[in-house]
Amino acid sequence: DTTIGPPGIIKQPVGQSVDPGQTVTFRITAVGAAPLTYQWLKDGTPLAAATAASLTLTNVQGPNSGNYQVVVSNPLGSVTSAVAVLTVNVPTNTTVDSFNPQVIGSVNSLALQADGKIVVGGSFTALEGSGRDSLGRLNLDGSLDPTFNPAVGGTFPSGVSALAVQTDGKILIGGSFALGGQTRYNIGRLNTDGSLDNVFSPTVAGGNSPIVHSLVTQTDDKILVAGVFTALNAQARTNIGRLNADGQVDTGFNVAVNGPIDSLTLQEDGKILIGGSFTTLGGQTRKYIARLNADVSLDVAFNPGASDANNFPPPIPGVHALALQADKEISGDSMPTERWTPRSIQESMMPLTSQTLLLCLYKPMAKS
Repeated sequence: DTTIGPPGIIKQPVGQSVDPGQTVTFRITAVGAAPLTYQWLKDGTPLAAATAASLTLTNVQGPNSGNYQVVVSNPLGSVTSAVAVLTVNVPTNTTVDSFNPQVIGSVNSLALQADGKIVVGGSFTALEGSGRDSLGRLNLDGSLDPTFNPAVGGTFPSGVSALAVQTDGKILIGGSFALGGQTRYNIGRLNTDGSLDNVFSPTVAGGNSPIVHSLVTQTDDKILVAGVFTALNAQARTNIGRLNADGQVDTGFNVAVNGPIDSLTLQEDGKILIGGSFTTLGGQTRKYIARLNADVSLDVAFNPGASDANNFPPPIPGVHALALQADKEISGDSMPTERWTPRSIQESMMPLTSQTLLLCLYKPMAKS
């Protein structure tokens, strides 16, 4: 009879090796006369509030590594379990990258080229010690690319607020400027050498301060454009629209939204994630975040909503940045973020296949 006598352990805890941020649970199965009590130990020291038959550690980090045991007791005696070793695989390479370019002003957007060079956009007057008017390019090691110096004009501090690199290497730019001595209203395109693409000349206009916050290229070379505006290339579009590769408006893309859009992200399945300071999109209530299907219809199954809490500074409620990750859990580290595991994404929204969604509820400098 296993319900009498001193305690015994018939199933020992099992050691584990995990990556930082994961959840670990140690379990045992004990028998003996009731009542059985439990006290878990780490490296021989009792753990506070660890008095159940299982021990769960969340968001484990390097200091959680160690030897775990549990002491099971009843009025007739006690027994100590075998040691279960927890190994947290903390990366050993903690060398600080030497990449440290200098800028006078602010950086609003970055774009990575296929050759590893980095296009930098913002409101600045110098990059790596050389004069650059809101746009420049860095080599992989952070040194300035002296061959890339487009003539960007405009009223400081508007400058460049969004960047995207096309599959052909051409560079899309959003902001408020004139490029190459020719007027470009808030959007333009450069050739790979920094010269102006004269074929591409759409306009973004409307309101007191029209601006492009985000540019995304699709696999069919169409260009998603979002920000604050009422017209795209002289066609009525409120804060979001789509251009064909030649800069003409895609007449099949016309989505109604009642507030600014700060960020766009394209999923592998062609669906479009939208973040901003809106409360309705596509005629339906959507608080700060929404998703369009590839056919531009609203994804009615995707409606997580976002909280006004922890928006700081400035106090502008909304989802101001979106990113897709391939890992299994979202962590915002010290940033105020919404967190979902894949299971809760699946239950409260729609599964994003192998991808997960990061919602940063803060106002970043980079908007594209």
